[in-house]
Amino acid sequence: MRRVYLDEKLIGLRLGKPIIGINGHMLLGKGTELTKHFIKRLKSLGYTQVYVEDGLIDDSTPDELISNATRVQIASSISEITANFRLTNKLNVIKFNNVMHTILTNVLNNKRMLASLTDIRTSDPNDFLFNHSINVSALSVLIGIHLYYSDQKLFELGMGVLLHDIGKVALPDKFLSVSFNELTSEEQEIYRQHTWNGYHILRANPEIKLVSAAIALQHHERFDGSGYPRSLKGTSILEYARIASIADTYDNLSNDKGTFKRLPAHKVYQYLQSRSGIDYDPKILDRFIQKIALYPQGTKIILNNKKSGFVLRQNNSNNSRPVVRLFWLEDKELAQPEEVDLLREPSLCIEKVVE
Repeated sequence: MRRVYLDEKLIGLRLGKPIIGINGHMLLGKGTELTKHFIKRLKSLGYTQVYVEDGLIDDSTPDELISNATRVQIASSISEITANFRLTNKLNVIKFNNVMHTILTNVLNNKRMLASLTDIRTSDPNDFLFNHSINVSALSVLIGIHLYYSDQKLFELGMGVLLHDIGKVALPDKFLSVSFNELTSEEQEIYRQHTWNGYHILRANPEIKLVSAAIALQHHERFDGSGYPRSLKGTSILEYARIASIADTYDNLSNDKGTFKRLPAHKVYQYLQSRSGIDYDPKILDRFIQKIALYPQGTKIILNNKKSGFVLRQNNSNNSRPVVRLFWLEDKELAQPEEVDLLREPSLCIEKVVE
């Protein structure tokens, strides 16, 4: 299956993954044939992408740090906790602990997997916020595992990252549904306050450790001191927050938001690399980029021998050399599809990604 943008060209294809609404209810099941009506309806609900089966790589299943079913369960729990917080101004820390244990268990079970983001989001601000928190927490825990963190440190890290944007719950929806650059200078100042707001909310709950609360405060600090709210620099930034800032950026760039269209994984990688030592701790970043899929399943690629096709599955030991299935030589269809493991073919490499 492949992730593609919603378009009438998809009419007649079948869904490769179910479409789940923000409330956890299934809107369309796997295998549903896409019609003009369904596509129009999904767009009206804020969906921009879906997974489809097109007969080419239907046997390819995207790797998931957190399964779709578990993600729905977690997002529903976070939605309930957040709604209650808005009414009572009190966090149900016990429920957040349960959510964090679920995330931690999933990531530990899949720690050898190369990470790629497979969730399909709507333009609903809460949908974005909930899934963003889940993704950034899971990615941060994955980094922590490869920094050899203890279980206690992984939980502290994950809990702080899961709640890193809790200060946004009081912001108007506009602040959550557009990119930072689309806000006015006055709105940007209000937006920046979510770091302090989140810190104070978490510090008001003694069950949450100070180091976890500090992640909410510091996740927009930058390694060269150019971040906010306190312009901290280098190792004066809590290591947990240095991890969170990388995972936060990776998820933001990997998803549509406002007028910003998501970047393909290899371009997110290139951006992060270009900011190493400037925005991000280079040692932590090096660990992270080794554990992300540069070419996720379903990515259309062209090899240096001019044959093209799609990424079928990952080689977890080398994120730049997946297994691919080839269908074309330049503009001509091959007599038979070819499956090539790039780890076993050193003369071949991915020359271009077709977006």
